[in-house]
Amino acid sequence: MKSFTFLMFTILTLGACSNTLTEENEDSIVINFQPNKADVEPQMDVGFVPSDMADVPTPDMGADDAQNPVPEPVQDIAIALAKLPNVDNVEELPPKEGQRRFYIDFRLPVDHFSQTSPAFTQRAFFSFRDYEAPTVLLTTGYGLFPIESLDALPMEVTEILGANQLTLGHRFFTGALPAFQNQDWRHLNIKQSAEDTHEIIQSMRSILPKNWAGTGWSKGGMTIIFQEYFYPDDLELALPMVAPISFGLKDDRYPAFLASIGTEECRNKLDESMLSALDRKNELAELLSPQNDFERAQYETHLKSAILSFNWAFWQYLGLSECDKIPPANASGEDLVRFFLYRQLPAIVEPNFEPRAITDEEAPIVGYIYQGSNQLGFQDVFPAGHLERLLNLGYIDDLEKAQIENQTRAMGDYPWSTIPEFDPQPMIDIDNWLKTEAFDIIAIYGAFDPWTAGKITVNEANESRVYIAPGASHTTFLSDLEQEEYKAVRDRILSIDNRGFFRSFPEEIPKATKTQRELLGKLVGRGL
Repeated sequence: MKSFTFLMFTILTLGACSNTLTEENEDSIVINFQPNKADVEPQMDVGFVPSDMADVPTPDMGADDAQNPVPEPVQDIAIALAKLPNVDNVEELPPKEGQRRFYIDFRLPVDHFSQTSPAFTQRAFFSFRDYEAPTVLLTTGYGLFPIESLDALPMEVTEILGANQLTLGHRFFTGALPAFQNQDWRHLNIKQSAEDTHEIIQSMRSILPKNWAGTGWSKGGMTIIFQEYFYPDDLELALPMVAPISFGLKDDRYPAFLASIGTEECRNKLDESMLSALDRKNELAELLSPQNDFERAQYETHLKSAILSFNWAFWQYLGLSECDKIPPANASGEDLVRFFLYRQLPAIVEPNFEPRAITDEEAPIVGYIYQGSNQLGFQDVFPAGHLERLLNLGYIDDLEKAQIENQTRAMGDYPWSTIPEFDPQPMIDIDNWLKTEAFDIIAIYGAFDPWTAGKITVNEANESRVYIAPGASHTTFLSDLEQEEYKAVRDRILSIDNRGFFRSFPEEIPKATKTQRELLGKLVGRGL
């Protein structure tokens, strides 16, 4: 049995096309396009006529028309996607609200800098409106978000522009996992990821040449920043949301910010509830129905760790609006368990430190821990003075305090044989670039999101801005900004649309619902 440690349960929160019709249900028809690249060109001389043009008569071309020939018909988007050289499969899904929707499987090298690299498949989701529309790139930073989640979330940049949208996950996460024998963790880094996205953008821009904007929340927003750093010409505008830059395995900017976040009343209420739960951790562990002493000890360890570090989880995912939901010190044990283990119940597993294939369920935490341990860094999850106070009150001893302070997120049951060595230079270089050379970056943060301690700094002379949404947490949307700031960001987004027509917007800015914020919290906190 491995030695006692505290685990931190917080995170950063696409010849011939062979067409097959598959009936999934009465209302759903899926079309799979599997291009034969060698034969595709001779078969594609005839363009596709959209259905709404099918009855339009074709005029006879006379002498006068020779000077102004009829434009070639627009090619069907599914065929255009299938012809892209790095696309292995295109799967058309049922349309929604006039938009055609596709899964696209892109073929990419595991190592972009090796001529003999094996390939892996990165699946993307694409929603198509029009060839003349701009395109929004949404990067998740983790696995590809489920379609149901994308449908449920307000995609504000896409809706403001009336744009197409390409949603990309991240290499070594769900939807982009190389085969086990090709899972060389050294290739999970920000440069290789930027090469993936650059290759996909360049391919897609060959058929969608209008302006592109990029956005994403949390680690997805960080991915957009890194893309701008390596390939500043890929996007006309970048809008990272709640995207921090951290400078160490325990960045020391976070504790002071966390100690003063929100209101004093809410912080005190949370503190009282945490101390009560620590006093009663044995009682709470029994409510989880342990089957033996081993399980009981695991539950107690998990509970204590979750409670000690709950300040971060509360402010990242719940925030000021949930202060009235904090259970009082005399709350029932069931209420305390539901509150402090609201994200997940502990899993009872024996440790396994051997290199192995990772599962889709493991991918979010494993990939993030590797990247954080190697290049991205982590936060320090405890408010300033928190551990010292717990030590003085007798909730932890000197050994436990030292273990917590010395532990890093890379210490655990992960499928790499050695812990990666942290390299601070990439984030230092990106920070310097943001402050001096980065253009057209609009970053949004929540005032009560603990990650805001790691907010970026930009040079406003380079048409870049940082906005703070009052009272918002890690589930921040554009609509959380003050009205004048929201309009400024909206107008900046609209500036990249060169179609030249007026778009009207309601005076009242629609806000994201609590359900939508909870969903976003789950999506951007995949490693919790």
